[in-house]
Amino acid sequence: MKPFVHKFETDRLKYVYDVNSNRVFQVSEVAYEIFDEYQDDNSSGLAERFPQFKASDLKRACREIRRARKRDGIFSSDRPSRMAFYEDRPVEDLIVSRPHEQLILNVTERCNLRCTYCVYGGSYPGMRKHGTRDMSFDTAKLALRTFLSNCDEECAISFYGGEPLLNIDLIKFVVAEAESGHDGRFFFSMTTNGTLLDPESIDFLRDKNFFLLISLDGPQEVHDSHRVYSDGRGSFEQLMHNLDHLYTHHREYHDEMVSFSTVSVPPGKLKAVGDFFATEPMVMNHLVNFSSVEGINDYLRPLLRKEDIEESRIDSGILRDEYLSKVKQAKAPGAFLDALFQKRLARFYHRPKTFLGPRLELNGCCIPGSRRIFVTVDGALHTCERLDNAYPIGTVESWIEPRLVNRLVNDYLDASRDCLSCWACRVCSECFAGLFKLPDRSAPALRWERCEQNRWDLDKLMVSYYSLVEEDPSILDFLEHVTFM
Repeated sequence: MKPFVHKFETDRLKYVYDVNSNRVFQVSEVAYEIFDEYQDDNSSGLAERFPQFKASDLKRACREIRRARKRDGIFSSDRPSRMAFYEDRPVEDLIVSRPHEQLILNVTERCNLRCTYCVYGGSYPGMRKHGTRDMSFDTAKLALRTFLSNCDEECAISFYGGEPLLNIDLIKFVVAEAESGHDGRFFFSMTTNGTLLDPESIDFLRDKNFFLLISLDGPQEVHDSHRVYSDGRGSFEQLMHNLDHLYTHHREYHDEMVSFSTVSVPPGKLKAVGDFFATEPMVMNHLVNFSSVEGINDYLRPLLRKEDIEESRIDSGILRDEYLSKVKQAKAPGAFLDALFQKRLARFYHRPKTFLGPRLELNGCCIPGSRRIFVTVDGALHTCERLDNAYPIGTVESWIEPRLVNRLVNDYLDASRDCLSCWACRVCSECFAGLFKLPDRSAPALRWERCEQNRWDLDKLMVSYYSLVEEDPSILDFLEHVTFM
């Protein structure tokens, strides 16, 4: 078989990413060209297929590849033979051995906005719609009590919707119950569209030191094209009015505890969004959580126009060049550029440079019920807020059920067989949430759609990474201390 590798090149040099060792090697032009056709002792046949190279150069390249395979074990044709989840440990053992880290309560299905791309907007097969249901106090109390019985001294409790501020009474109840029933330290957080951040709610959130993740897609033209009220009015002005109050009257809290969630729909106008986050005083220098519907919305992606996707990719390339330029000059790229590129660079930087062997671990997947527990309004437990339409893992009464977790894991393994032969299998961060968004569609087919985009992104990532390393081998050492989960 051919070597299990991926080729890519920068403006200067040519590289081969070796899957089995999870390492990257600079190679000659001749070696680069023949890798796709290489098999041991076939240099004579290569001469016919690559007449542009001298026979002596082809033999030398083959000899170098063969030597590397025998001496260092790199450029092997080996593929893993099976998938595994956390070293094949029983799910029951994994669940009981890990304390809970974060409880996410879906306190309401109500929302005062009707964002065009929202998965709860009624256009997505298998997904719930905006509704009128709120989580009951009894459901929240039971979920909280069980969560607190098995969490560390530091516990994270988050509130989700709909728009969670529509049920702020329940949020206040949960905070009071948590503080009175546990001696540890709490980290409270909320994901909000920001339109209901009135002075009273801001005072409460500030007093309880809430982390706020506020949905803001960019300048008004971009934000109001998708984040709208039911009558079609944009929400930008109301959001910025509320943000101004927070910024003016609670500056320290605003600067330390507010971050932004930005969703891009192609064409996205990413350059304008980047300029907005770099220059608007109320948002600049704040953390940004960036996502694109190409990566998170499996129903909308096929409906996007190819020219819009291409425009987004062109904008992304411009911003990537800007990011690389600033890193080369040791300048801070800014929160938005970091959100676009730094996390992925950090994940690649920290990849384990070990040999693969016959077993491929699900490197993007968490242990369900450990890192996050998402509770729906009716008390069903899910792995996280991104996977709330399929594969429940328990209820607030039964808590986490190993049989349900096993079902999720086994179905995911079954749908991921193609990963065994994919060059990106060790650097891909796909997880349960990405695969089972649409339960009425074939999981393998859905996987394939997502994978093409992921491989394109990873190829561009490697090009960016080694373009920087060519400038200075230590230029990315700052990533040693960058988190990327």
